[in-house]
Amino acid sequence: MNNLPTRSNNLYTDIENFDNYEITDCIAYEMAIRTPLVREYIELKKDGNNLDLLKLYNIENEIEKKCWLMKEDIHHIHKEKYNHFKNCPSNFEKTKSTYITEKKKNKNGDIIKKEIAFSENTETKRKLFMSTSRPTLYIPLEFRNDVELNINFNKPIKEIENYIKLIYKSKLKVGKNKSEIIMELRTSKSLSKEFKKSELKKYADWFYIYDCYKILKTSTNKSDEKIFGEIDNLLWKYYDSETNINSETNIYSVDTYKKTILKNMKFFIEEYGYKELLIGYSPDR
Repeated sequence: MNNLPTRSNNLYTDIENFDNYEITDCIAYEMAIRTPLVREYIELKKDGNNLDLLKLYNIENEIEKKCWLMKEDIHHIHKEKYNHFKNCPSNFEKTKSTYITEKKKNKNGDIIKKEIAFSENTETKRKLFMSTSRPTLYIPLEFRNDVELNINFNKPIKEIENYIKLIYKSKLKVGKNKSEIIMELRTSKSLSKEFKKSELKKYADWFYIYDCYKILKTSTNKSDEKIFGEIDNLLWKYYDSETNINSETNIYSVDTYKKTILKNMKFFIEEYGYKELLIGYSPDR
């Protein structure tokens, strides 16, 4: 009996509940922790007393450089948000005081000290860091496109949204149409060019299918078609309780499993294609 995960596992149902502002970051993380290099690292850690510390250290460094993943972010129990919005005070002015001591001698030869005070007001602004359901990957400096904006959050939300859209479409973007590249797959039209909240259930299916396929492919001699049938049966049982799917109908066709789901998941995971989701183009080009 193969130890296959269930579709109802939090590993997959959590994906369905990502907030609409964090979807790309969280899905990129889910892809990163499934890369062959990270899987090798996890298996190595299981050795316990026979742990090869030098090999472990080398893989940790390679994961950081190649996967953009910090080693401390590999194992997590995802119960809370990461990078919480900090409870910062409102903007305020901070007074910085400096003193200059002047020394003089009087006519009796005694030294008289005189302090002259200077005050300088400096404005301190509140900083917010995006709160996410998964740790964010470490994007190397040469690929980052972070921007600090001075925005008055007392203004109407529509004005703020319009300003951010204007900035997003401006010359600040690097490379070829980053927003258009995101999720643009080689030949498949089954995924949109950006992650959508309404399609998160489908993406959760895809992660489940990929995980089950990897387990069955390495532990059995079954053909791909039989593996797809077994996975589809598990998906059918999961969805049967909440939909009226006919038991003779496949959740996904064999062609969809082979030419769309696995083809794309292998690209994003095994070829580190998830990096394109974060920066809009291949870092290797």
